[in-house]
Amino acid sequence: MKVSTARSPLRLGFAGGGTDVSPYADLFGGCVVNATIDKYSYARIKQVDRNTINYFSIDQNVKLSIPYNEFIALTPRVQPSLMLHDQTFRYFRQKYLSNSESSIEIQTYSEAPKGSGLGGSSSIVVAILKSLSEFYDIGLKVHDLAHDAVIIEREYCGFAGGRQ
Repeated sequence: MKVSTARSPLRLGFAGGGTDVSPYADLFGGCVVNATIDKYSYARIKQVDRNTINYFSIDQNVKLSIPYNEFIALTPRVQPSLMLHDQTFRYFRQKYLSNSESSIEIQTYSEAPKGSGLGGSSSIVVAILKSLSEFYDIGLKVHDLAHDAVIIEREYCGFAGGRQ
């Protein structure tokens, strides 16, 4: 059974927070000082036999299984703790897989509690994207991962924030 794993570091923000947020950043540029720490978010993609899309947040102990025909028919109401999983896969599938059929499970785990201020949501999205890229042999570069993560969080999920 095909499996792909990836991890992405969490970060501390030291200075410049807010200068990377529109409209300020669009008008004047931004300057943020961050450093990664020795804590990570992890993602694991595995192929499943069932005709489903499965999401599992291990650290939050939340799981969802969506029959594939329902997945492609509409955007299901997923728990907030699984929105990043769902929106990342929908974005990736549309942009890189031409909406082709795929039955997978996306598992994640974060070493930081939700709301810790360590960039956990961005770290989860990047880990999922990297793992999907390897699983489907897309070969996304670091810049592509960062760019896609901003689009997913800001446009697909509607999260406020900057472009670090």
